[in-house]
Parts: sequence; C-alpha cells; structure tokens
Amino acid sequence: MLVICYLRKGTIYVPTAARTEAGFYLIVEPVSVMDVNDANALRRALKEAIARGNPTIPTPPRNNYPEPVMPKYAGVRSLRAFERGTRLWHIRSHARFAEGAYQIVGQRHEPNGSWFDDPEQTITFPLGTNIELVIDRLIAILTAATSAED
Repeated sequence: MLVICYLRKGTIYVPTAARTEAGFYLIVEPVSVMDVNDANALRRALKEAIARGNPTIPTPPRNNYPEPVMPKYAGVRSLRAFERGTRLWHIRSHARFAEGAYQIVGQRHEPNGSWFDDPEQTITFPLGTNIELVIDRLIAILTAATSAED
C-alpha cells in the first residue's frame, strides 16, 4: 500500500497512487484537497485513499504519457510549479514488512526534480500498529510542518 500526501502553502493534497503494470506508481484522480487545519477532512481523505488502495493501470507508453493531475488541483500551470515549495510524505505498508506494519516516509526533493526517501523523516511503526495511530501521527507531522513554514 502506498498513500501519498502533499503539503503546499497550508493545503493538503491526497491523490490516488495507481500502480502501473510495469510496477511504478502514477498519481491519478480522485484527489482530495483540504486545509491542513481541517484534521477531520484529512483523516477522512487518508482513510478513503487507504480504502481505494493502489489500483493497477496499464503502463502508459513513453510517447503518450498522461498529463500530471496535481497542477490542476493547485491552480498552477505545471508540475514543476506545483512541486516548488511542496513537501511530500508517504504512508507505506509493504509485504516486506508484516501485515499491520506501517511507515511514514518523508520525501526529499532534489534539484533535478526527483523525490527521494529521507531517512531522517522516516518513522517505522511496530507490527500490529493500528492505522488510526499512523494517520494521527501524519496529521501531527503535517500540522508541525505548516507551523514551521510560518
């Protein structure tokens, strides 16, 4: 499972992460958008994203790659404009962890436009942790990150 959560200028974006047949992820609709201070809406959006899971989609050909969906939701012209000043976190649960083992992984944005896992922003929860606790922790992280921006 992969759930993606962007923070940009006090707004949270929780898109759907679809897994291509080739094994990489693409951001697709639906996308939930809410103010970072609306913890109930954020909790609901994260639960909905978890429930949707990661639908499998055909791998797009390189010469017909879909347009990024995130700029439309932020009212900007390009993915680069959207990513400027944006912070990103993932909630992950992998088969290599056990069932019920989750991670929150903060991402680091590199000058070349790539996102990488930031070990300093990675939290691994013990086996059997309730997803509600993971969601609450991510909400606290997002709230603190917004306070740090002010």
